[in-house]
Amino acid sequence: MVTHVSIYEIYPSSPDVAFRLTHSLKVKGTLDKVSIYRNTLACSNHNNLITVWDFIQNKAISWENNVVSRPNGVNDLPEIDHHIYEVILFIDTLLLVEFGKLSVWDVPSSLYLPLSDDMEVALIRPLPRSEIHIPAPTESFRISSPSQWLSAGQSRLPFFGLCIPTPDVQGGELDHFDVSMRCYTFKSVPSLPDNPKSQAFDPQQVGVVSSFPIWTMSENFLRHIRFCGDSLTVAWQAGDDVNIGLMKMPQGDPDSMATLAIRCLFNGEEVVLRDFDFCPAAGRLVVMTADGGIQIMDFLTPPTPVSV
Repeated sequence: MVTHVSIYEIYPSSPDVAFRLTHSLKVKGTLDKVSIYRNTLACSNHNNLITVWDFIQNKAISWENNVVSRPNGVNDLPEIDHHIYEVILFIDTLLLVEFGKLSVWDVPSSLYLPLSDDMEVALIRPLPRSEIHIPAPTESFRISSPSQWLSAGQSRLPFFGLCIPTPDVQGGELDHFDVSMRCYTFKSVPSLPDNPKSQAFDPQQVGVVSSFPIWTMSENFLRHIRFCGDSLTVAWQAGDDVNIGLMKMPQGDPDSMATLAIRCLFNGEEVVLRDFDFCPAAGRLVVMTADGGIQIMDFLTPPTPVSV
């Protein structure tokens, strides 16, 4: 089976507004996880084939994550769960969220090989630059990826979060769990000796956000973490409602705790919610209902009183 991935551009200010095809990509198997950073797309399929594709230059590389030799060279390791829970692409660094670890890969554009419509992506055999231990995921493990919406001139490093339920002090029933989110950002590391122009990063834990109620751990829980002034926001779907949480910007202490302030953005009493997206910078919420309807809502800040 082959999955075809196509990237289109649209320019709303153009006299002839239309979707314009850039390039298309053939990916073996069923597409699973996808991350886009500017002109580059990273994805995995259900067989753990990783593909990184510059869809403007139409160049790409692939590798099979489950057959990669580990940096220590040990080949007689026991069977390992290679399921990829998320792919996160940032400049020349790719993170794979795997069972109990974050694996860090260098993917500078100099590695990419040209493509054409009748070619498959070239397979290579890279090694992860590092592997970082994280708590082993449970069935309700969720990831909040970095925002893929980049404002003009944005220079702040993105954040992402890993959420794992933890039981309260009175028992271990799922209904009595709270959810904490480990917040991560990226820190710059020295470039590769053979590629001094590359921009490499490592994930860095910068704090913990507590008090997510367990019912937020639904299938659609946790969209991208986004900036909102000097704070961070994360939105999620709870039934047919859309909630938003506001948290203080982590300051770098991995053990520091912050509490989430939760508000309801959309109450779906009369509709069945299919999907949504929220941009805190614009204050715009877009929801799609099960009947195919799309609703757009703008949330405006109160006007500043004018003294006379």
